[in-house]
Amino acid sequence: MDIAKLNELLKKFDKEKGPLCEIDISAEFKKLYEANDNSDVSIVLQAERMAFDFREDCKNQETGWGTYYGSMFVFRNEDGTFSEGPSIQKITPEIINYWEKRSQQTQHPVLKARYLGLIWDFSEKVSGKKPSHTIALAYIDNLIEIAEKKLQEHEGDIRSKLKRAIELSKSLNRTDRLEKARECVLTYHNSIIRADAPGFWPMAYDLLIENKKAKTTPEQEKVIINQLEEILTKLEKRDKDEKHIDPWKYESVALPLAEYYQRKNKSEDLKRVVKIIGSAFEKASENVEPMLSSSLLQHVHTIYSNFGFKEDTNRIAIKLREVGPEVNKNLDSFSIEQEISQEEINKFVDFFIDKNLDTALNKVVVNFIPHKDKAKEQIMELSKTSPVYFTVKKQIQDHKGRVVAVVGGIHQDLDKHIILQISQNMHIYSFFLRRVYEGIQKKFDVTSDKLIDYIYKSPIFSEDKKEIIKRGVRAYLEGDFLVATHLIVPQIEDAIRNLFELNRTPILIKNKDGGYNLATLGNLLAHPLFEEVFGEDCSLYFRVLFTDSKGWNLRDDLCHGLMMPESFHQQTMDRVIHAVLCLAVIGRKDNYE
Repeated sequence: MDIAKLNELLKKFDKEKGPLCEIDISAEFKKLYEANDNSDVSIVLQAERMAFDFREDCKNQETGWGTYYGSMFVFRNEDGTFSEGPSIQKITPEIINYWEKRSQQTQHPVLKARYLGLIWDFSEKVSGKKPSHTIALAYIDNLIEIAEKKLQEHEGDIRSKLKRAIELSKSLNRTDRLEKARECVLTYHNSIIRADAPGFWPMAYDLLIENKKAKTTPEQEKVIINQLEEILTKLEKRDKDEKHIDPWKYESVALPLAEYYQRKNKSEDLKRVVKIIGSAFEKASENVEPMLSSSLLQHVHTIYSNFGFKEDTNRIAIKLREVGPEVNKNLDSFSIEQEISQEEINKFVDFFIDKNLDTALNKVVVNFIPHKDKAKEQIMELSKTSPVYFTVKKQIQDHKGRVVAVVGGIHQDLDKHIILQISQNMHIYSFFLRRVYEGIQKKFDVTSDKLIDYIYKSPIFSEDKKEIIKRGVRAYLEGDFLVATHLIVPQIEDAIRNLFELNRTPILIKNKDGGYNLATLGNLLAHPLFEEVFGEDCSLYFRVLFTDSKGWNLRDDLCHGLMMPESFHQQTMDRVIHAVLCLAVIGRKDNYE
């Protein structure tokens, strides 16, 4: 290990008079680290690299730290444990002592604040010894100095420092430090306000008014609110005769005002600023592509609704319905082709039809239930080649362009992405399911009576509903999918209710009239019993197929009259029949004897 190079790097940072960024510091230590054999890395370099790898304001409860500084990445392992980097497990008392020594040596506030912050955050967890409160006070002072001298180039980094200074001052009950931090926020905020930085217009509001720990004075509140009002007035004046405006600028300054006036019960001011936001979004939604128009209208619909503006909410809802069909017209479709030889298809089908009908249908049940873990693996692999697709927000729309669900990036909405992937896989595998059904039909001359005999080996199908199911199966085999869907889907719900009753699980929900309603399919599929009996994969599959708006949602769309005539096709009914077969196999009589 070249100690001389490390010391040279430390001196370089210590002597720096201008701004420093922790990420840049970490990158320099990483270069030095990678230039050495890992077995020959000193504890000094380990301590330095680790110090600047930690992320601020990262109270990651999954790993159980509960600390302000957290790891840069956290991954869940297959056994349920976590891998993280850097890890608190690698911090030793020796490293804590080194950070304390460095905090006394360096004079640069960015370095000093980081060392002091880590000591305050980790000392007790690592060594069981609570650090002196003087460490925290010095930490606060350096955080404030970073803002006062603008020792970081990115406003967001300084904002984080000021937020930390406020919260720590409050927790230590140090009114002197809290007042100094508040004044620093106002001074710094005034120095960075400019026309091209709307993201920082509400910074003082967020740190001093929205943050109750700041204990902001009435005078300071007035200064902040007046400042926001001045910005809003300038925006309106500037855009008065403009055809194209940026509504997000209006929201960034007017939304905090609306929240403030709502809390203060200033109804006239509330109405004024909400109308300004609404008008900006409505104006921006005109003369643009339908998809963008719909997105802007959806956003303002949410704003009006959140603030209780019912008349405006209903008015925007009408606009959304009007623009919905145009959205669908402007959506582009794409397809991916993959060649599969007839020989491969025949081999696949032969796997299912090598014995008798019961065995064939049992194999269909097992092999066409989607697997959650496999869908997750697909998502993780696809996210490597198409990272943007899995980070941007997606909207799921119905045939009229109505948004029925919103899905964020995989880090916050992984479960939703899994549902989307399973739904997509079900469409893809519909081709194979159809080929298998055709092979079974040809080999065993399947009739409605034969299928009914197979289905009714399970006690969860009611004898008094047998004729309904039989007519539904017959309609399916004859290609009348509209009739088949209407007859069979409700009987699936009835069969699942019977399953609950056989397990002595209540299916009644008290209603407002003093009587009881039966639990709906959505309630039943969400109940732990269903997953206990059918397993996690089948439970999720039924939700995707019948009740989840991000999936096929057949039951809800059918019962609410939302399915279009073209939706009643063979692919849909193939899956419905598969669901019936799942219930028939997993709910066999011997499970209840």
